[in-house]
Amino acid sequence: MRAFAVFGGLLLTTAVASAQSTEVLLYLKNNSDGIVRGPSHDADFQFLNQFNRQNCLDDETVEFNVDIRGSQAMVGHTHLEAWVGSACDERANRISTSSLCTQVAAAGEAVETLNLRVRDLVRSNATSDADPCASDSELPTDSTLYFVLVDADGEPPPASTSTPSIHWAFKYDLVAPPAPTMLQASPIAGGLHLTWEHPDAPIDMRRYVFLCDPPPDADPDEGYGPNELCVSAWLGVGEELTTSDTYEFLCGYAEAGATSTDIPSLSAEVTYAVAVLALDSYGNIGPLSDTTCEVPKPPATPARTVVTDRGCAIGGSEDGGLAPLLMAVAVGEMARRRRRLRRSASSRPSTPPLADHLALDGARG
Repeated sequence: MRAFAVFGGLLLTTAVASAQSTEVLLYLKNNSDGIVRGPSHDADFQFLNQFNRQNCLDDETVEFNVDIRGSQAMVGHTHLEAWVGSACDERANRISTSSLCTQVAAAGEAVETLNLRVRDLVRSNATSDADPCASDSELPTDSTLYFVLVDADGEPPPASTSTPSIHWAFKYDLVAPPAPTMLQASPIAGGLHLTWEHPDAPIDMRRYVFLCDPPPDADPDEGYGPNELCVSAWLGVGEELTTSDTYEFLCGYAEAGATSTDIPSLSAEVTYAVAVLALDSYGNIGPLSDTTCEVPKPPATPARTVVTDRGCAIGGSEDGGLAPLLMAVAVGEMARRRRRLRRSASSRPSTPPLADHLALDGARG
């Protein structure tokens, strides 16, 4: 017989020995779309086997479909255990008191679904028992989940003595990136130009996210916007926003490594408070930076062209209206007048010299 495990599209096949014509089939699988994650999993930023601090704080669970079948009476009530740690397929490590392995779940003889809590998967790296979702390490941590088939005494059942445990490697990062610093804004036509610094950016830095108060397309009557001291009631310095709040005030982003960007499509004559936060590759949302306030310039008007009566096309500046165009037309018309006067003067007969006049007069005499 064979045992199968499907994890995120990976198919593992393991041979199972039989004893006295009995069979034990350990069957672990996922739904057709893969492992079932909770609502706090953001597929845009995380793989199925990655966890962040918000996943832990939300008490998210990861669901596996499990089916243990076989002649249970003959193999001594076989059941499934899930362990996290190092080499947890070895019984000595599972019963060790040195925290090499931590049991996170146990399934009975006829279990269809096994739900594992994220906080249990990452508990081994917790800095205190009070907060299993905290960590001092800013580096992502690799770990392994072991599914082990055992009997009532914690030993491999007789029919599966050669069955290795099934491993599922996962990673987690429980530390959000620090806030960028030195955020400054300057007005541009229809938006703002932003600059910032981030000397402590983590190695798994992914993106900078910019938040505006008021949010883009916000109703002015909703009470958004900063006060005269550039203090926003929504974007507090050092505050850690939820994902929904981040999306509500989102007005732009820049990729890792950038130190400047433009935020377009903002309303002129509106004072915006802008803050920036960092996002790592695990989807951890960092705290907000200081806010900066600025008013965008009016958007540039499209360039216009005036065609004169002589077929000359004159373009106006983007920021100007008709006045520069009309002035250009007037200047051009004055130049044409001067050219016409010069041409008419050159076509008239020139006045004869004084000697010629005298010669003519003498001839008449």
